[in-house]
Amino acid sequence: MMNAKSLLRWAGALVAVAAVTVFGLDARGTTKPLPGSTGEQRADLVEIGVMAKFGDLELPKVTFPHDRHSEAVAKVAAPGKECATCHKNDDKGKMSLKFMRLEDTTAADLKNIYHANCIGCHTEQAKAGRKTGPQDGECRSCHNPKPVASSWKQIGLDKSLHYRHVAAKAIAPVNDPQKNCGACHHVYDEAAKKLAWVKNKEDSCRACHGAARVEKKPSLREAAHTQCITCHRGVAAAPAKADSGPVSCAGCHDPAMQAKFKVVRDVPRLERGQPDAAMVLPETGKDAPKGMKGTMKPVAFNHKVHEAASNRSTTAPPATRWKA
Repeated sequence: MMNAKSLLRWAGALVAVAAVTVFGLDARGTTKPLPGSTGEQRADLVEIGVMAKFGDLELPKVTFPHDRHSEAVAKVAAPGKECATCHKNDDKGKMSLKFMRLEDTTAADLKNIYHANCIGCHTEQAKAGRKTGPQDGECRSCHNPKPVASSWKQIGLDKSLHYRHVAAKAIAPVNDPQKNCGACHHVYDEAAKKLAWVKNKEDSCRACHGAARVEKKPSLREAAHTQCITCHRGVAAAPAKADSGPVSCAGCHDPAMQAKFKVVRDVPRLERGQPDAAMVLPETGKDAPKGMKGTMKPVAFNHKVHEAASNRSTTAPPATRWKA
């Protein structure tokens, strides 16, 4: 019955749109104002401190409100090009979560990237008569801000949210005429050297993606933010203009927004070819643990009943600062 445990795991992509940048969101999930706080609470706080990997910082890290900038950019950027204002695509057309670069090179390069682009953008907006951020010479306005409290709350894909994706007509079937599992789930095909969907082999994203990037395999947060945001934006921009998921940090990670999520109470059974009932048998043969042979009697296991009772979420473990 080792397969029973696997069959009960709900597969899904982590729907989260917290911080589409390289740095790392202040993911403490606290609702308590920080020392010196203005009393404001936000779910989109991103900590810019990537240069610390190269040595001590000259000035404090920058607390960056991602949604505030996304909303400002949306007012001046061409439709569909909002993200491209700050994020580059690699040679495969995949958007990088890093700000205005694909890789981290040196501390000097990173400092120039941020100062030239951030201050440059603020200066351009000021010349256009728009309200904007700090400009050249106002270092402490960014590097020593009055901190705001983080209201960020982690999110996972429970049965209800997973089913809403399964049943979404806006997500077209991929490699299967009846189901859309292939739109999110994949494994790496060693022979073809590419990602592929394999029927009835769908698993949780955590089966492959961990807390940190491993070589070319993205971390769970990196994979989820990239895939979910791209899909949500694509669905919303399609000619049909179908309802889509959030594309802002607060849309997924603000507690008040999460409380408004539609909950499907009666979720249909997720068919994976599993039996309604099974018999748990003791392991026998040469691979049986020493001293265990014959010590366990067969047990009848009602698989269908246990599935209905299981409502475990695939929420992430306690969050830590994300440095992609």
